[in-house]
Amino acid sequence: MLRGMRTSRALWLSLMVFAVSVVASVRLTAQVFEVGGGTSSLYQAGGGAVTIHAKSYDLNIGAGTVDGHLLGGARLLKKTERGTYVVGDDRIDFRLPTDIFDTSHFLLVRGAGFSGVRHDLDIISFAGASSLEYNSPFFNASKASDPVGVLFLKKKLAPNWQFFSDTVVSRKPTEIVALQWTPMAKMEVAMAAGVGALKPFGAASLRMSRHSFDLEAAYIAASDEFRRITVASTLFAEPVRENVLVTWRPLSFYSISASRQNYLVAESSNQASVHSTIDQLSNSVRVFGAQVSGTVFHSTFKQLPVTQGTDDAAAVSVVRNFGPRIRLSSNYYWSKPKGVGPTTSFVTTVSETLTSRISVNETVNTSNGNSSVRFGGEFVSNLLTFSANYDTYYVPIDNSQPFQQALLLDVKFKVLGRLYLHGASFIDPTGRMRYTADARTILSREPMPKEQHNPMGRFVLHGCVMDTDGQPVEGAAVLIDEKPVYTDSTGCYYMRENKPRTHQLRVVISEFLVGGNWQVTSMPTTITSTTEEKSLEETVVVTVRKVREVSSTEEKKVTPAGREK
Repeated sequence: MLRGMRTSRALWLSLMVFAVSVVASVRLTAQVFEVGGGTSSLYQAGGGAVTIHAKSYDLNIGAGTVDGHLLGGARLLKKTERGTYVVGDDRIDFRLPTDIFDTSHFLLVRGAGFSGVRHDLDIISFAGASSLEYNSPFFNASKASDPVGVLFLKKKLAPNWQFFSDTVVSRKPTEIVALQWTPMAKMEVAMAAGVGALKPFGAASLRMSRHSFDLEAAYIAASDEFRRITVASTLFAEPVRENVLVTWRPLSFYSISASRQNYLVAESSNQASVHSTIDQLSNSVRVFGAQVSGTVFHSTFKQLPVTQGTDDAAAVSVVRNFGPRIRLSSNYYWSKPKGVGPTTSFVTTVSETLTSRISVNETVNTSNGNSSVRFGGEFVSNLLTFSANYDTYYVPIDNSQPFQQALLLDVKFKVLGRLYLHGASFIDPTGRMRYTADARTILSREPMPKEQHNPMGRFVLHGCVMDTDGQPVEGAAVLIDEKPVYTDSTGCYYMRENKPRTHQLRVVISEFLVGGNWQVTSMPTTITSTTEEKSLEETVVVTVRKVREVSSTEEKKVTPAGREK
């Protein structure tokens, strides 16, 4: 114990000395310093980081605690004409073409690596050590474990065929090969097979979209012990076995969807593995200006290896606008867990837009004969943004009371021009209330215009992340090449550079600052910088949707006309 405390103190001291020395050495040449930090029960982490953006490199240094462990790390990114070099801690995307229901797989490593293109062959290589512990949006940190070598290859065999080879050489090696076939537009077929940490793995997937019909289907043959990564977290779920989502739109005002989802929350140090299955059937119709939707559920929850029970549930939602300022939302929930009596609740919310900056809502909740009234609202200004809303979630892990209502808070405060404070509460996949609080600021050796965060070039990379209802997703994480960027309150992000270039674009579901499980429904693979005048016209849009959550008072968001964001 004493040795561990001394090691932690030595690590902390060495990181601080290293950070000060690096900052001092690059102070004269660095253009922009980005400083941030925070704490979160959602991620069980707290700490901070300093990022230095220079003309020829990016350097990030961070330290903090993750699940009670003191961790730190640094990452130096250098781009050249030959490719991108990285030294320190890195996150390598480990997504297979069959991962259509979960795009958040990654491998954490510490060492040195290279990524680039050679003769139409995409190469990612890395040598060093794997990382066992990491889970923080505030700083990059890890704990080195076993020696590891990584070689990921992607090759376009023909106009419609791609080959993937993912190799991880370690104490328990991984080798997975995959093929992706695109026979026509908006249709993809993929297969993958191999071993992960010496456990067999196989998967096949089909994704297609037509004018009135969408289909996503995948089967993952893997044991509960299979891992592509060594990090276990109760925040994210791994799809297993059969997963299907079918949506049919026979009429412009009517749609029906059916799905079956199997997922596993990986075993961690303080919680056994959780396996859940959800069968879902949904209908949605627009009639007389109202959006009416209904969903029925059948879920099975298993705390391995003992089965806990099943639940049948239903939800009906009606949303209608009355003029540009008033919206009425009514929701009825019914659930019947195995072995107990049914429970019902009726929730009605009236939302009023008082001004372009202020909106309020009143919620009446009647559950099993008991009624309550709750109030919420939103205030938006240049200095302060505050929102308080009651949402209802379907949590299949809690079969005794799967429909759970919670007050979600979100506060953003701007101080002294460049200091941003933010706090929010969330519901995790297990139904627990979590919070996140963070702060960030930007410092520059040279004065910056107040309306710009980064004056490093006149060409702009502009993109937005929206949900399937067209609403912005704040705190969504994307990778532009290897640089992580988070969306603001409008769901968008901006980056500047001196010359127009095309970059690789990826979405990092695991790094979203908002709660819940997300899935990418559509996105481009590249983004190109343009002049500021054209950036709004050529905005890159990524569409995502929340999974394993039922509609709440905020799910079918219809922004009243005339309301300013």
